[in-house]
Amino acid sequence: MNPLLEQFLEEARENLKFIEENIEELETADAELLNAIFRAAHTLKGGSGIVGFESVKNITHKAEDLLDMLRSNQITFQSEMVDALYDAFDEVLNLVEAAEGEGDIVDANPEVLQNIIEKLNAQIKLSYIPLKPIFCKIVTIHYLMSIMRSLKKIFHKNISMLSILMRMKIVCSLVMIHYIHSLY
Repeated sequence: MNPLLEQFLEEARENLKFIEENIEELETADAELLNAIFRAAHTLKGGSGIVGFESVKNITHKAEDLLDMLRSNQITFQSEMVDALYDAFDEVLNLVEAAEGEGDIVDANPEVLQNIIEKLNAQIKLSYIPLKPIFCKIVTIHYLMSIMRSLKKIFHKNISMLSILMRMKIVCSLVMIHYIHSLY
């Protein structure tokens, strides 16, 4: 067996064991534990990429995306995430065990791989925090009203055009953020 692959498989088992022992705690995990789980997935992804284990890399990349979005509060935790992550890391374990048995990299069943990635993607899409677009609308309306008040004051006082332009820039940014969130 390739010594680099052998080292990866050994480290993969350690990271998978850590993930398995801690993934149930995702809902109540503090930032430190969530970061540790993310780092274990990140290490799996990086190591699998180095040795050319594409199936493992593809699965762990998507799982890492989900964990990264959780830890950065871009999505809210859903209990179904644990099942999707278990499925993903169970398949990684199956691939690691198969590679150990074969003495070389093995490919995942394409249908299984696609199914796992779709489950992880679904969790990402279903878990976006729904308040963000609403918040953007409220803030956009607030800034539009502020611009209108500023324009009204121009006729009564000398207000800097730069001040008005800066407020308009903020509104345009918020409208763009709202548009991007509406795509999900």
